[in-house]
This record gives sequence, C-alpha cells and structure tokens, in this order.
Amino acid sequence: MPSLFFNPDFQKIYYGWWRSLLTTTNPETGKALQDDPAVAMVELVNEDSYFFWTFKPYESIPETQMEILEQQFANWLTAKYGALQKARDAWSNSPNPNSQQVRGDAPETGRVGILPPGEIVAQRDSRRAQDTAAFLADSQQRFSRGRSPSCAVTSATKA
Repeated sequence: MPSLFFNPDFQKIYYGWWRSLLTTTNPETGKALQDDPAVAMVELVNEDSYFFWTFKPYESIPETQMEILEQQFANWLTAKYGALQKARDAWSNSPNPNSQQVRGDAPETGRVGILPPGEIVAQRDSRRAQDTAAFLADSQQRFSRGRSPSCAVTSATKA
C-alpha cells in the first residue's frame, strides 16, 4: 500500500473512509467513534512504510504510481538544489557515483528514480542515497501528519 503515502487521489479516498468511520454517530451510544472514550487510538497503517521490507519500488508498485513518486522526488530535489541538474552534479561528486543513474530516471520529463531501501543502505555514503532517504522520510511524515481525527492516531512504523 505504499501508494497511499504519496498519491493525493488515493489519500483523499483513504482519509474520507477514515472520516466516515470515525465521525458517523453510533445509534446505540449516540457518539461518533472518535468521541467514544472506549477508543484510545486508531492505527492508520500497520507495518508499512518506505523503509519497511514491503516497499519495493518498480517491483510491487505499478509504473503509473511510481511516476507520481518520481515527479514528487524531482520537485523535492529542485526545491533543495534549485535545479535537477544541480542535484545530479552533486550526486556525481559524492561517493559511489555509480548510483547516478537508476531505473525511473527521466529528468527530461521531470522525474527522478527512487532507490529501494536496500540500495539506500548499501549506498548510504552517496549523496543520492541520502537525498532519497530524506525525501522518503519527508513524504511519509507529511502523510502521517495529514488529516487527523480528534482521537490519537498512530503508525506502527515511523520514518
């Protein structure tokens, strides 16, 4: 379910489902689930994150979904470096410049490929791996801090 972390359309549907679940009044108690003292918290996502073994870009995520994430990464890099080419230049001057080109890279269309978690760890000294990890952490935190109900919301895995 990694698309949930980055696809705005999917998030809108998902948050709508949660909103409906938590705000619908229970006819037996007269309270919405989010106002019921018996509910201590809800967990939006269990054992799934960009850094969990289930995140396998290009293996388990459809290409159309990866394109959304690649565009978001390109936008993040542009905000950080001022231009995609400046990011690529910084990457080529860091350890392991072999990580310069990865699947999904299409800077001419405003997309930058995502390293899988294992590669991020294996190439942790490269600036590209560090930027990928920082982007994924930012993206996941934005999702986790999204639209919260009035009760506590947790995530089993946090970036």
